[in-house]
Amino acid sequence: MEMALNSGNDVIVALNADYSGINNHISANMQCMHVIRNPMSVIVSAYYSHLRTHPIDGWDFLARQRNVLSEVDKDVGMALTLSFLESSHFQPETNGPLYDMIAWNYDDSRIVTLRMEDMTANAANFFREMSRTEVLRNASMPDPDRFSFAAMTGRQQGVIDLSSHYRCGSSTEWRDALPRGVILYVIHHYRDFLLRFYPEVIFEAGSYF
Repeated sequence: MEMALNSGNDVIVALNADYSGINNHISANMQCMHVIRNPMSVIVSAYYSHLRTHPIDGWDFLARQRNVLSEVDKDVGMALTLSFLESSHFQPETNGPLYDMIAWNYDDSRIVTLRMEDMTANAANFFREMSRTEVLRNASMPDPDRFSFAAMTGRQQGVIDLSSHYRCGSSTEWRDALPRGVILYVIHHYRDFLLRFYPEVIFEAGSYF
């Protein structure tokens, strides 16, 4: 992170960021954005990509996980994926995305939280908001139509291609894809997070109580 901040770049993107890793490196005058995603969707997406499409070169943990997922049925695989995403042994020196998403300090006023679902539902609005930030005010924004699911895959959202890393594109697939036990687990253990950022998920999952 220190090297990135000293690189002279106007914009820095940190993938799989954890709060403790950036907390002491960002200042009050920096404009920071943290992108989150519905944990239910994270589990479904990760299950299929870990099973089939995500590269495993140099990622021994995922190679082992893929071997396990290939030996169990889908419901068990979804539960094992949840466990893997919560693990502190996800990648070398990297926690699982759900581990870090829940451990994040969402009260840090230096960082604006954005929902991935809102960004992808209206890319034009997202780029418009980005252009209003001081650091990007004079930047040329890309054509938002290039980033639609249809433009990137040649398919409409919800049309599934199991061989593609961009498999489905639906933000509500979790309703039918996740086993009841996984939904209940997320509702109970991620309740505060969901109430704050995804209250509609708790409402939609009410039938599982």
